[in-house]
Amino acid sequence: MDWRTSVANNFRLRLVSAAVWLIAACATPALAQPAASPFPMHHGVNVPELFERSRVLPAPGPDGQVSDWAGPPAGSFSSPAELKAMGFDFVRLPVNPAVLLQNPPAVRARMLARIAAEVDGFLARGVRVVVDLSFWSPADKVWTDKAIIASPDPAIFENYRVLVVQTARALSQFPAGQVALELANEPAHSVCETDPWFKLQMQLYKSARQAAPNLPLMLTGCACSLDELAKMTPANSPLSDPSVLFTFHFYEPYYYTHQGAGAGYIGGVPLGDLRALPYPPRSGDELTALSQTNAAIEQERLPFASETAAKFAAARAIRQYFSDGDGRAFIDRRLDVVTAWAKANHIPTSRILMGEFAAINWLPTDTPDRLRMRLAWDNDVKASADARGVAWAYWFLPFARGPIFR
Repeated sequence: MDWRTSVANNFRLRLVSAAVWLIAACATPALAQPAASPFPMHHGVNVPELFERSRVLPAPGPDGQVSDWAGPPAGSFSSPAELKAMGFDFVRLPVNPAVLLQNPPAVRARMLARIAAEVDGFLARGVRVVVDLSFWSPADKVWTDKAIIASPDPAIFENYRVLVVQTARALSQFPAGQVALELANEPAHSVCETDPWFKLQMQLYKSARQAAPNLPLMLTGCACSLDELAKMTPANSPLSDPSVLFTFHFYEPYYYTHQGAGAGYIGGVPLGDLRALPYPPRSGDELTALSQTNAAIEQERLPFASETAAKFAAARAIRQYFSDGDGRAFIDRRLDVVTAWAKANHIPTSRILMGEFAAINWLPTDTPDRLRMRLAWDNDVKASADARGVAWAYWFLPFARGPIFR
């Protein structure tokens, strides 16, 4: 998701956010867990500013370096001390592995040391770290999650497997239970139906576990989907390893959290044109959402056939949104899928992380009513996860455009 354009507009709201987060994150007591987690976690936040965005160097360096991480835009990053003061006990640190894969071995080793130094800074402030290997718009399209999973060239996956091993070794230096490694972020949305992911993830897991026997490793289903996580079984995943953690992302109902999201489509629905979907659904009406959405579609000046198809798909999505359920009850039903899977496989919920969630404001403006609704969604998801003993990591502070939780 392209968060860069949001950062500058949101920094001035950080102090308010910090105060609200401190009250909210600390107000919810940690739930008693049926078993100790190899990586204790409750309330966290994503910190993608440090190692997610990449840039190609104008010319190779003397050591052969060809790309680097762009680093945080000015004023976008909260320090480890600030995050700790807000009440977070861990961060999820996305690292774009394409940068590591593009550079020669000596450069890669130096970059892994940079990551370790940042991790050490968080740990020094009492904030644990999940290092998340997260591909994000690399300049070299050889290195994408889709290429690694779906490429007919096995050498591409092998290079990634070697990188996972090197990263696991670099992180194994830290005290037990302080750092975890997430093997891949939202692996290959576009190839979920062919589903080679569990087979490849098992290869990554075995290699990382051999390299770092005590490092907590975080596994996921294809695309970090809740439903794909529930497809993990003892036959396709190492569910019996007590040092394995599990993660999923939650942006449901997707039509609500991604309305206005640029040029994206899902199931033929133009997310960028969806308008006026309220939360909870009972706080608005279907006709208003349909009217404003149709007006947004008409502003695109599409060919007649394309406009008609877009309106039909949008109307179907809006109808589905209003009929799927009302607010918190819908969220509870969806998260019950995770807890039912955990119970069936004897996995304590203390080992499960909702690694991303947010009701995102994709539009350039935000009315008080829309802000209130987004905060209500954020709070309902937080409360539902807390009630089930599932840890969460918010995506991410500059995206909030105002106080995040009450």
